[in-house]
Amino acid sequence: MKKSSSNAKMFRYARCAFLAGIVGLGAEVGIKGNRNSKPKSFSGLETKVVQTADTNEINNSNKIYAEPNSLKVKISEVNEPNEANEPNEPKDYKLNISQRGIGLIKRYEGFSPIPYPDGNGFSIGYGHKIREGENLTNITEQKANDLLSQDLREVYEPLIHEHVKVGLTQGQYDALCSFVYNLGETKFSKSRLLRGLNKGDYRGAAKELNRWINFKGKHNNNLISRRAEEKKIFLSE
Repeated sequence: MKKSSSNAKMFRYARCAFLAGIVGLGAEVGIKGNRNSKPKSFSGLETKVVQTADTNEINNSNKIYAEPNSLKVKISEVNEPNEANEPNEPKDYKLNISQRGIGLIKRYEGFSPIPYPDGNGFSIGYGHKIREGENLTNITEQKANDLLSQDLREVYEPLIHEHVKVGLTQGQYDALCSFVYNLGETKFSKSRLLRGLNKGDYRGAAKELNRWINFKGKHNNNLISRRAEEKKIFLSE
């Protein structure tokens, strides 16, 4: 009887151990299954359950955390697909002409110390149109520089600020200063270049420079070179 009782006890111990092993295995499988399960979703955002005990992951992460319904969750970062590189945003169009722009104008206008016929009237220096009442018969190069700066500041730069409704880079602004200084307000304000530019078509506006190369109905080499340099500067930034 003692032997039989002992065997019975051993059988019960073995049975309990076997059942305990099954329960433990099931718990382990359940935990692993939860870790690998599909992330839960809250309010349309993909989320991943984070065990509160995993302090290293929480403290070292730079992601955003939330706790909807008292369940600690980590909102997944959204990695947007890389898009094609866009041109840099143009700067504010209220700029001032740079020395590069002034040098461009001086180079193609040329310096004349005495008046010369220029369309409807006479010009002097670096293309300064002599106004009624101005007594300019023979000027120095310094005086010509002063007149150019005054014309740009008081006449031509304000025209660009008034008519151009989009942002410009410094290169675009310099090119337009040279272009407007050569054409004048009337032609510039009615040009397809300005209309396209104000629609944001910067490359189309640059191409329009190529149209303004005639003088008295014929191609002019000076204008061809000037428009080519203006276009290069316009597209340089």
